[in-house]
Amino acid sequence: MKSIIAKYIAFLLLATLASIATSGLISISILNKKHQESMEDRLFGLTAVVASLVREVPRERLRDAVGDAARTLGMEGDIRLTVIMADGSVAADSAADADSMDNHLDRPEIAEAANGKVGFASRKSDTVNKRYMYAARKAVLKNGEECFARAAAPMERVESSAKQARASMITAAAFTLAAALIAVLASSIMFAAPVRRLTEMSAKISAGDFSARSGVSGDNEFGVLGRSMDSMAESIERDVAELKRARDDIENILRGMRDGVIVVDSGKRIILINEAVEEIFRVECRNSSGKPLLSVLRLAALNGAVDAVLADGAPRAIEIETDPIEGTVIDARIFPFRGGDADSGAIVAARDISRLKKLEIVRREFIENASHELRTPVAIIRGFVETLLAGASKDASALDRFLILLDKESLRLMNLTEDILSLERAQRRSSPDDAESFDAAALLKDCASSFDLFIFGEGLKLETDFPPEPAFLRMSKQDFNQIFVNLIDNAVKFTDRGVVRLKVESAADAVRISVSDTGVGIPAQDIERVFERFYRVDKSRSRERGGTGLGLSIVKHLTEKWGGSVSVESKLGTGSSFSVSFPAAL
Repeated sequence: MKSIIAKYIAFLLLATLASIATSGLISISILNKKHQESMEDRLFGLTAVVASLVREVPRERLRDAVGDAARTLGMEGDIRLTVIMADGSVAADSAADADSMDNHLDRPEIAEAANGKVGFASRKSDTVNKRYMYAARKAVLKNGEECFARAAAPMERVESSAKQARASMITAAAFTLAAALIAVLASSIMFAAPVRRLTEMSAKISAGDFSARSGVSGDNEFGVLGRSMDSMAESIERDVAELKRARDDIENILRGMRDGVIVVDSGKRIILINEAVEEIFRVECRNSSGKPLLSVLRLAALNGAVDAVLADGAPRAIEIETDPIEGTVIDARIFPFRGGDADSGAIVAARDISRLKKLEIVRREFIENASHELRTPVAIIRGFVETLLAGASKDASALDRFLILLDKESLRLMNLTEDILSLERAQRRSSPDDAESFDAAALLKDCASSFDLFIFGEGLKLETDFPPEPAFLRMSKQDFNQIFVNLIDNAVKFTDRGVVRLKVESAADAVRISVSDTGVGIPAQDIERVFERFYRVDKSRSRERGGTGLGLSIVKHLTEKWGGSVSVESKLGTGSSFSVSFPAAL
């Protein structure tokens, strides 16, 4: 305990001594500064007097006037007044012969005054061999010439005051140190324990243990300090817990966001970035904090937009094509923000709109194609009707021919309308209420039976390969029928002779159904496009047989609607095989 008290006493004595020394030095510095400022104020006024004097006195009387003024103003001190011309030559000086003085243009106070300020400097004068403080300002002689009005005073007063202040401070320090020693010896034992406890508490808080408490009580200053520190620790503990919760909430929100979020400071260095940025921009973003935005996302357009937002504070929105081959388009919105202490930066919110762009293109193409496909039968029907109204209806043979053509085109128009509606329904999400379990092979057999007349009428042969056990699916029977009605219809339509085969394969987790034919086949360059809306491989053959160009697109959307997939294998002149796979019903 004695060693602790001894260290404590030594520490306080050293601290007291350091405090006294520091206070003394600061006080001396302040006194010196006050004396210097006082002298500067006085010299400032004297330069104004000299500047006023030279405006009233002709140049030939400057020397006498300056000398008279110095004698008048210098009753209480050794004041020196000087008039210096714009070229640096001395026109008049109250303490020396102006003609024998050097050029003063390079003097610091003159150089500063030449810039339109009141210049101050202190140095030893070579002319009178004393340390002076100088002040100078611009002035104008009575004849209009520019000059400098300078006043100077010796530094002896400032230096004398500094010596007196140092002596007084040393005396005061000695008495203060003696008093401090007595006070420290008297209070060291009483103060040592609470100081130690408060120190330990501070160390724990500094280490991050905000649950630490001082254990210091009482009504004295240590007791008040202990309670204050305990209260502070409790407040910090609550605030830190709240900050951690807020940080965790923000991280969870950012982690769950599908939009990419990047926060940069005014220097475009990354402050915060979420995981979605990696997926959207297809870059590695880990450990990106503190890095320049351009080095992480090498996108000049985005970097330029952030520059513009930081420059004028106006939000901006841009679209960036990051991968022209895949058609990847990013919508980026940049907003400015200003934090505490005038910190500023920008927030980038990015979203991949590639799918929306592609859907927009598909929608536009669909409308254009649908309009074109609908326009043709409508135009034909209108032409036939106009012909009949013009008198062709009176010709019985022409009337019969036109009615047959009208029936054909109206049927084509109806089929096209129904396929457009079917495609729209196929794009809707599946509903559990529409699903039911059934044997795929049995329903496929019923579906194929509706084509018996067409198959045998065309001289074709239908072959089936169904498993002995039921292959159960769970989906809409109506959608299942529409898928395979379209596939079987295509097989019959594009096969002049040969075989149409239906095959069902059942596995533990999937049911695969294929519709094959020995027809005309599909050229290799067209295989990837057969599922596009209104795409026809053989346009003349398809139109001749009433095809709308939507059948395979309906097949694809209905299959995907129920979690399945469709593929095609074909060779020109030998036939095609369409395979559809669905998850098996559990």
